[in-house]
Amino acid sequence: MSGRPASDDGRNREGRDRDAFDLAAFDRATAAARKAAERLPPRALRTLAREAVTRLADRAQPASLEAETPDPDAIERLAEAFLSEDEEAAPRLVEALRATGVPVETIYVGYLARVADRLGTLWEEDRASFVEVSLAVARIYGVLRGLRGALMQQRRPTRLSALFAPVPGEQHTLGITMAADLLRSRGWDVTLKLGLDHDALSDAIGRAEHPVIGLTAGSPGSLVPLARLLVAIRMQRPEALVMLGGAIVRAGAEDRSFLDVDALAPDVASAERELERLRGILLARG
Repeated sequence: MSGRPASDDGRNREGRDRDAFDLAAFDRATAAARKAAERLPPRALRTLAREAVTRLADRAQPASLEAETPDPDAIERLAEAFLSEDEEAAPRLVEALRATGVPVETIYVGYLARVADRLGTLWEEDRASFVEVSLAVARIYGVLRGLRGALMQQRRPTRLSALFAPVPGEQHTLGITMAADLLRSRGWDVTLKLGLDHDALSDAIGRAEHPVIGLTAGSPGSLVPLARLLVAIRMQRPEALVMLGGAIVRAGAEDRSFLDVDALAPDVASAERELERLRGILLARG
């Protein structure tokens, strides 16, 4: 999809309309997902696909969206669009929903979460293959990235803060602890989470309201746990800004080329600079 010219039909390719669907972000996110499929072993890809479906399906909240719950036929049509050979079928339907005034939060937890639940059912019943579901998940990931500007507008943070955590399984936490202490001394409100496994950390991030998530990872051996955690974050907190630090950032670019993060910080000094840049993004959104 990349390489198409910027359109003038309301899609946001240059960030002119923060509430519009960002098709360029959709393109980048789906391209990153495809690159992950090329780089990671099949077992890891299955883990990531299951993570995405489960985390997003858990966001469906029928009680809180009772007046805006989409009908099953609408969910079925959207699920079919995500599974379609037409790469732009799902973004077109999402844009059509936005054009009719459906709130972005309803699209997120009312439509996309239910589509993820539907995809999980099709997968479990062998009515959709792993390849088909993986492609649909990549497109959902891309749509969430495309809706990010609107989600950030709606979910304005009440305070500028960050949650820092090492990727589950990381044994070296001194660096991230020092970074948290330094940034606190610079006025940042930093919450540090140490020693949590994947589910505990993902749940903590999903419940948190911190607009910035700072992760650190060491060797390339942390790549799959990191990718899984990033999927959980993007499905639960699509509006969050994610910064990645640690030795993995200093490794070859190809080792992390498919990771969809907002900032890279190989050391504490760069982490401070990047956090100030992310602060600027947040302030601009406010």
